[in-house]
Amino acid sequence: MPNLVRSSLHYPVTVIKTIKETVAIVLANPREIAIETSWTAMAGFLAGIAPLVFPNYNLIIFSVVIAIFLIGIAVEARKYKIYTEDALPIPVVINIANPANSLDALNSLFNLIQSQTQYRNYRQNIDKYLSITESDLVYKYDGDIFDTDRLKDFLKITKHDLERLKRKTPQNSIFYLVYIGPISTSFLIGSMLAREGMQLFQRTQDNNSYKCVMEVKDRELKEDTPDFDKFDVTYQCSEPPQKRVTIAIDAAAHKVKLSDPNITSYGDLIILQNKTGNTIGYEEDWTQYCREIFKVLNQAQQQYKEIKLVYSMPVSLAIAVGMTTQHFWSILLTNYDGKTGGYQDLIKMNEVIYRD
Repeated sequence: MPNLVRSSLHYPVTVIKTIKETVAIVLANPREIAIETSWTAMAGFLAGIAPLVFPNYNLIIFSVVIAIFLIGIAVEARKYKIYTEDALPIPVVINIANPANSLDALNSLFNLIQSQTQYRNYRQNIDKYLSITESDLVYKYDGDIFDTDRLKDFLKITKHDLERLKRKTPQNSIFYLVYIGPISTSFLIGSMLAREGMQLFQRTQDNNSYKCVMEVKDRELKEDTPDFDKFDVTYQCSEPPQKRVTIAIDAAAHKVKLSDPNITSYGDLIILQNKTGNTIGYEEDWTQYCREIFKVLNQAQQQYKEIKLVYSMPVSLAIAVGMTTQHFWSILLTNYDGKTGGYQDLIKMNEVIYRD
């Protein structure tokens, strides 16, 4: 009996609370919730036409019109509440020097989000409630990545625009990120985006779709790992160590060419070889891969003045690694040239300075 009493008391309290929240939302946003909606348009149309057709049913018509109007307010207020709650997914596509259609990737992200019942018509609703359009979600760099001054300007502008986008969204919004472009610049994207609350999506071969491979939280990426579960680490280092070191990361089917003169003439060498010898599977723990790479990089930056990176790995993992190192260490990024089969020096990560 006491439980039934508490339940009967709780229900009206919940209803009253819901009504108060709805009224507050309507008063704060009358145009979006009560005026410029399809529900209000439907109620107005019925109020104007129905009395002419059914003149003897004015009371019933009035009741139906009011019911449609109130239902519309309740539905629109609920939508508004959803789009102002914490942890809203925000799809973002960054394309650097790649001819692929960025909107295809954005559409894939929207489809993933809209498959959740509460986010039906998500593309239209974030425009309506948050004033976020497609142009706010796609960032494209069409230049040469070796034009480093222009590349740095693009990264700084993109960081500024993403921060502005975040200010439009509720607290703790989650970026759903697709990156399209060379792996060399994906580290820079990671260092630019060093923040919590992000899901990284990797392209699959199934209908040009994308799959989430990591839910990124900066602190988790940097957690110490006592053992190397994912990589075999080989140290080819002088004693005492040289001033510079190349760190080669092999985490894909195509292997790093360690015989390249740009590697052999640089200094010491540390090799991380994926224990499976294959590209990382979507179902694997990508965070652990990132932790092990960060551990080697962190140790190396304490022993060497400069680190050169060469790599064969998924771009999403490179973004996560960039998030851990940020832009504070002297890490020289390289770009593999398919024509020459060699590694070209691109840019040092600490050359890209962002304003606080």
